[in-house]
Amino acid sequence: MPRPYIRRKLVIDRSFQLHYLVVLLILGVGVIALAGGAYLWVRGQASTGALAGMAIPTEILRTVLILDGAYILVVSLLMGAYTVFHSHRVAGPAFRLTRCVKQLQYGDYDTPIGVRKGDYLQEMASGLETLRAKLATRRAVIASLLREAEKAGVERSTLDAMRKEWGIAGKEGAQ
Repeated sequence: MPRPYIRRKLVIDRSFQLHYLVVLLILGVGVIALAGGAYLWVRGQASTGALAGMAIPTEILRTVLILDGAYILVVSLLMGAYTVFHSHRVAGPAFRLTRCVKQLQYGDYDTPIGVRKGDYLQEMASGLETLRAKLATRRAVIASLLREAEKAGVERSTLDAMRKEWGIAGKEGAQ
């Protein structure tokens, strides 16, 4: 039974995760600016506008603004933490799939692709895992055919050229 995956890095794909964090921070700053604008508007209305004559003490307005700011700050921090956690569900599998494609490029068909339950891109990972397994099988068949060809007396230089072209090591193809 495979061991459960333990997250070792908080940031996997810096540009991807930073993009979402910046968007949330901009939204948080916008909400704080709106709350500050509302405070200033109410304060102005209390002294000269439609709310003139109503007793709205400045201390109450200031308290409301501070509580609003604290609430917005806490919500923004929670949204930032959620963004980092949620982006792991996309950035992690994307990182593993990219690593797998690079391994396939260099002829490593033996390393399986691991995507956690609940991660995104599972369908793509499943398809890539099927491709990896089929490539490994085809590589084994080609190596077997090369061994048979060598036993049948096909010229060694021809076999070596085929092994090189198909990325099959000499020992693997010649065993």
